[in-house]
Amino acid sequence: MVSVVALEHLLNRIKLKEGAALPEKDDWLIENRRHAQEMMKTGTWTYVVGSDTVYFSDEYYRILETIPEQHQKKADSYFQFVCPDDREKLITSREAALKGSDQELEYRMITAKGNIKYVREKTRTLLDDAGQPQKIIGALQDITSEKIIENSLIELGENLNLGQKVRALAAGNTMRLKTKFSGRMKSIGSMI
Repeated sequence: MVSVVALEHLLNRIKLKEGAALPEKDDWLIENRRHAQEMMKTGTWTYVVGSDTVYFSDEYYRILETIPEQHQKKADSYFQFVCPDDREKLITSREAALKGSDQELEYRMITAKGNIKYVREKTRTLLDDAGQPQKIIGALQDITSEKIIENSLIELGENLNLGQKVRALAAGNTMRLKTKFSGRMKSIGSMI
């Protein structure tokens, strides 16, 4: 009996030491989320349907190259950052999300510093017990580096195709020149 009590006492001391060394569950979850968003270049936001307020993560502000004090937390405030050519696509997506449909799309944004960024956004609409949209949560990922590489590869492919066409034209012209030159040389040879 004494050994069970001693073991229990020892386990309780170990738990106290471990508990003192570890941060609270919420603290490490918040820290992990912050670092994960930064590493993945993905900011998040939450919109409560019916309110005019959106809650943005720190990484969302970093992607837009702004700070919370310079950015309104209004539902339509992010439209100021969307490239004009992509706004209609985003409006259509928001309307579908408000009807309960999850969305995924890519578009361009102009940051507070004037830089153009490509982003991929995924949204999920959370429904209440009656099946009505209650919240829309979203993840906005900066995919600018990927798009620059993709566009460079497309351009490289187009240049390669153009180069092949020029080479084919040059090869065809060379054959015609050889034929003409060869014919003229024969004519000159027969004159001599």
